[in-house]
Amino acid sequence: MEKIEANNYLTTVKKREGHTCSFYLSVVLIVSMLLQFYLPVFVELEGTFFGGYIFPLLSIAVFAFEILFLSLRDIRISYRTIAILLAVACALIASVLVTNSGIEKAFGLLSILFGLFIINRDPLRNGERNAIFWLFVVAIALVLLNGVRGNAQLELAKGKFNPNTCAFLLTLLFCVSFTRLCSARSWKNIVLVVICFLLQFYYISRTALLGELIFVFVSLVCRAWKKNSYSPRTVFWTILLFSVFGIVLAWLYAEVLFPAVGYGKLVIFGKDIFTGRQTIWGFAFESIREHFWFGVGSHLNEAQYLAGSSFGKVVMNAHNMPLGLLAAYGIFAFVFFYLAFARLAAQPYRDKNNKVSRFPAIFLLTITIMSYFEVYLFSASNWIIILFTYGLVFSDSVAGK
Repeated sequence: MEKIEANNYLTTVKKREGHTCSFYLSVVLIVSMLLQFYLPVFVELEGTFFGGYIFPLLSIAVFAFEILFLSLRDIRISYRTIAILLAVACALIASVLVTNSGIEKAFGLLSILFGLFIINRDPLRNGERNAIFWLFVVAIALVLLNGVRGNAQLELAKGKFNPNTCAFLLTLLFCVSFTRLCSARSWKNIVLVVICFLLQFYYISRTALLGELIFVFVSLVCRAWKKNSYSPRTVFWTILLFSVFGIVLAWLYAEVLFPAVGYGKLVIFGKDIFTGRQTIWGFAFESIREHFWFGVGSHLNEAQYLAGSSFGKVVMNAHNMPLGLLAAYGIFAFVFFYLAFARLAAQPYRDKNNKVSRFPAIFLLTITIMSYFEVYLFSASNWIIILFTYGLVFSDSVAGK
């Protein structure tokens, strides 16, 4: 085993024969993703013990897998990183104990942080990256085969997947393909970028299309400014500030804009900009004021749901990740999680000898902005594939690939 220069962040891990940690993690993530989509198609899960716990158990399994690598592989963690991760874990555990709920989402949040750490430290190698990328393409194609056209369908036939979910997967594939295109101008990458963009008009998801446009726009702006990489401080504060802005945006939308404008005055893609989120966010802010320190766990807007809200169970989903995290787990978990998330986003840029390109930071920024409208990091079917995509984007962005 050959030991590489110790001053390079990405090479503090000894080179080994065999695969990287990210490769094994990617395989576990892609299998988990396909299980989440297709297991309910072939097996009746509704109303069963197995059906109620399969997705949370997948989150716990991924978390256990990551911890196994951190303990058995030569991946060293700084004391500051250990401290912030412990702070996140303690804040989440405190909320779970107070609210007696939310443990499955807590495991998911911790899995995201540990997953980012592992990918940053031991990224995919060339051969692994290509194999994982095409596995990714095939997996998304399998999901799209059963996806339905987007027009606010509330009832989906068995075996058919939500159009917003399909559009979100296309956005992730778009980000990977665009990153690869900027590194290698191959016709395959061009075709994938074009297909991922055009199919958004079939699924009609404004959030997914917004994600693609943000990723391209920020990439092109940075290219024009000749910013191929960033300082860690820039990445840290950008991710952190945009995370907090998610709360501000929800407040402006629900408490300021809606009372001033009302229904039917602002229409995008044939849809009114006010589709009910303003009501759900208004309930969430009430919940935060009443349970500021430790949140409400999985009981967000439960009173409104039990009272027969016209939104049904949808009212219990915050549809805004920063707002949802604050409401579910309280201020301590919110602050520590996003501090850790921003720190891990900035970590690869700390070593000046390590020329990581701009794309990993732009990808996490894109996900942060998209999460203003969905709780991506609470849903195992979303965060698992986000982590998988980050592994590909990061590995493609490492200098000397």
